[in-house]
Amino acid sequence: MTNAKNLQELEQENRLLRQILDHISDGVQVVTKDGQIIVYNQTMEKIEGTDSKYVLGYNDTEVYNVFSQDKYIRSEMLASGKPIKNRRMTYHMATGYKVDMVADAYPYVENGELTAFYYIMQDISNINHLQERIMTLSNLLNQEKEQKSGRNPNGTIYSFPDIIGDSPSMQETVQRARQIATSSSNVLIYGETGTGKELFAQSIHNASHFKNGPFIAVNCASIPNTLLESQLFGTVRGAFSDARDMPGFFEQAENGSLFLDEINSMDISLQAKLLRVLQDKTICRLGSQKARTVNCRIICATNKNPLKPDFKEFFREDLLYRLMTIVVLIPPLRERKEDIPLLCHHFIDALNKRYNTRIVQIEDDFMNLLIQHEWPGNVRQLANLLESCICYLDIHTNSLKVQHIPSYLQQQFPTANYQFSANYPENGDLPTLLEEYERKIIEESLRMTDGNIAKAARRLGVSRQNMNYRLKRLAIHTKKR
Repeated sequence: MTNAKNLQELEQENRLLRQILDHISDGVQVVTKDGQIIVYNQTMEKIEGTDSKYVLGYNDTEVYNVFSQDKYIRSEMLASGKPIKNRRMTYHMATGYKVDMVADAYPYVENGELTAFYYIMQDISNINHLQERIMTLSNLLNQEKEQKSGRNPNGTIYSFPDIIGDSPSMQETVQRARQIATSSSNVLIYGETGTGKELFAQSIHNASHFKNGPFIAVNCASIPNTLLESQLFGTVRGAFSDARDMPGFFEQAENGSLFLDEINSMDISLQAKLLRVLQDKTICRLGSQKARTVNCRIICATNKNPLKPDFKEFFREDLLYRLMTIVVLIPPLRERKEDIPLLCHHFIDALNKRYNTRIVQIEDDFMNLLIQHEWPGNVRQLANLLESCICYLDIHTNSLKVQHIPSYLQQQFPTANYQFSANYPENGDLPTLLEEYERKIIEESLRMTDGNIAKAARRLGVSRQNMNYRLKRLAIHTKKR
């Protein structure tokens, strides 16, 4: 009687566990060490598109088509004795049904002997579908942004009229670039970081007979050399794992221009292959011996001076000679400071639209400060500084002042700190001096933001809560906003 009762309890417990397993949102499967499937819940039926009666009791090689990833995972766990987590699995059932999932797999050990493996699985086919949908929508959104931003069908935004500068050095550079644009020769553009090398590259493209073709821009420094080769030359199916027939940038730029920015970052071995393209106008995709003719103009750019002897230490001399048929040298901002007011007004007009501000002038002391600065980051640094000043301003502010330079940027402009260095007590202990210094900084930040505590806190890089604490501690009274 007791044995019968125990058996009944075990059967009841088994039914309960079975019901629990069938209501779990993850797929659960248990396979013996010999490959026999002994547990298979309803979620697994949905994931694999089959019925448990065609799975339970069968060997996995009978259920799954040809290659059993489950068997491969089992061999891994047998070798390591450790579970495998977050393993992506894509396979086909014997019926042809495709499954895409992520699995956690665990070895089951009883009395010191490994007897089975159990798997917890999540269907990700819907996630893949959503990812594809997101990519499609993202591409459509990017296309819409490009249309709104004035991007041309060939992939460019800029042409020569967009280049700002009345200085003799800049006018001479623009004139030379216009002259060489009509040539089919390759071009090497040299300019320090932030001088506008892609601006010139796009302008040259749009003034050339390649203008109706695509403009393909590649930053050689941002792509690992191992990947850059396949991106440039393309691939054929089987060249490496998961390789597909894909055209590279040379083919994508057919009848257009290929802009290779930071060419000095390219690996020496890849430079040799680029030289062959320039000489023969042919490329071979990775994994293929078939030569393909390409017709595109190569425009290269470097932020290292190609005329200096040390440039040849990391760049092939024969490639350099080939590229230096035409060289465009962009002057740094420190050599054309008379262009700074023009650039400032151009950037301010654009920033007013972006931030809905109403800046109409730059005060003389601020402009003098900008003109005196050396600008190691050139035009890009100037644009970033102006944006940092404007994005914190109140909508009613109509002029830029030295005080509007954010505190974290003031160290770049020593003379901008004069308002903080004046009128400090000559005597006093360090805590008193520091407190006075802190008070003046906070008061100045509040003044620049018209008493707006949140904006003043953002300017100083602290939270509003932290700012309120300091206001209370220093007895600074302001109208809270």
